[in-house]
Amino acid sequence: MQGERCTSVRAPLPLTTDTISDHGKYNSSIKTATQSPTQKDAPLVDDIRFLGRILGEVIRDQEGKAAFALIENIRQLSVAFRHKADANADKALKKLLKSLSGDQTVTVCRAFTYFSHLANLAEDRHHIRRRAVHEREGQQQPGSLAQALQKLDSEGVGKRHWSRHWRICTFHRY
Repeated sequence: MQGERCTSVRAPLPLTTDTISDHGKYNSSIKTATQSPTQKDAPLVDDIRFLGRILGEVIRDQEGKAAFALIENIRQLSVAFRHKADANADKALKKLLKSLSGDQTVTVCRAFTYFSHLANLAEDRHHIRRRAVHEREGQQQPGSLAQALQKLDSEGVGKRHWSRHWRICTFHRY
């Protein structure tokens, strides 16, 4: 089915603080800024998995089942090697990658590049979502400009003079 448009794509990612569940339905899972790291990152993981599934459907529709199976095999071997330190997976992955034709190499590289772009978009969206949670609760995120200015103010550097202090600190750092 090469060349046909993929029509199986679900709804676009929402621009609100809602997340997409495994079934493509929206839910509000980010409640507070004080959640554990795994709880606060769960929506990010859900979004990346959702986007990965959509990419898989597009690859299957546009490149065929054989290309999808090849990419999925490479992904699974990579995960086994990376997360489980599986030496057999490493050998199999190296052998598989060396045996790819030029066209297969391009397809695999494109697929992983597209996935990286989608994951980056999901991370950007997640940062916006987390920032909104912190702002709603009146908190400042660590490393934010607002927090830096508050720290300078608490150290006795007035708002009029913080830029001079900042220049001095930056100059001495480099």
